[in-house]
Amino acid sequence: MQRDRLLILLFLIIFLTGCSSQATNLDEPSQYEDDIATIIEKDDFVLSMKTTNDQYLSSIEQISIELSNQSPESVLYGENYQLEKLEDGVWYKIPFNEEHEFVDIGYILDPEEPKKETIHISDLDYTMSKGEYRVIKSFYTQAGKQFVLGSTFTIQD
Repeated sequence: MQRDRLLILLFLIIFLTGCSSQATNLDEPSQYEDDIATIIEKDDFVLSMKTTNDQYLSSIEQISIELSNQSPESVLYGENYQLEKLEDGVWYKIPFNEEHEFVDIGYILDPEEPKKETIHISDLDYTMSKGEYRVIKSFYTQAGKQFVLGSTFTIQD
């Protein structure tokens, strides 16, 4: 009888550990600096990206980001983005699920024509939990110069 209880307890511990591991599978540090600009202003070149909200609940299913180009020329960007979480002062990449793929396509962000993009949480191999997060995207001028923008947000329980 005691042995059966011990086996059941051991099974429950293994099961619960497996269920909770999805929220903590952050093992790859960010390749980006700690501080990433939300807006880039250089001469008459102004490019910005921000999440539509600063805070979300952990039950969030999608996050919207707003892209804005206040420059005299168009910039290019793709579908790809990186979502990261801050843990113990270090930014970690949040992995995508195995089925997720980015379409390798270029989009044009014209001057004075803001666009919205949607990040679907179901594309991630991660359960959103309380903390500070950021989304990162790369943009390119027509001359090929790269700009990396990031926007932070928090998740509340």
